[in-house]
Amino acid sequence: MKSSRLLLILLAALLAAAAGVFVGMRKTEPAKAVDGAVEALFQKTLPDAQGKPLPLSSLRGKLVVVNFWAPWCPPCVEEVPELVDIQQAYLSKSVQFVGIGIDYAHNLSEFLAKMPVNYPIAVAGMEGTELSRSLGDKDGALPFTVLIGADGRILQTQLGRVSKETLSAWLDKAAGSAAR
Repeated sequence: MKSSRLLLILLAALLAAAAGVFVGMRKTEPAKAVDGAVEALFQKTLPDAQGKPLPLSSLRGKLVVVNFWAPWCPPCVEEVPELVDIQQAYLSKSVQFVGIGIDYAHNLSEFLAKMPVNYPIAVAGMEGTELSRSLGDKDGALPFTVLIGADGRILQTQLGRVSKETLSAWLDKAAGSAAR
């Protein structure tokens, strides 16, 4: 009786560990995007937090990190300082970050007054959720980060907080591939 119970517990633990590995691997694989989603992104002009138009076409041809976020999302807020650091470190390598805020302009503006960033922030409101879904965020959850190559292909995606180490590895690999 005890050995079958122990075997059942071990089997459950093994299944849980396997599921965790599977989910962890899925988070950094390129997601399935809707055909033409990157081009549709680049065709958009969204306002920034001050209401000025931000044409996303200015991102075309660059290595781009798109971060979907909101100021009410704790993991989103936690990753902002690291995104600022990485943007600064990769500026000379023609890497451009852009944040797409899933909130109202005044909420984003209030947040940015307390925690300034060194990359453009676009205000997408709830439309941003559908935009992130088109780029592979099947759950519509935040934060969601997408690495787009200079050729317009999605290279990496991650649902959830992206670490500085992960993002740096993505960028180093992408920059190395572009140099060949």
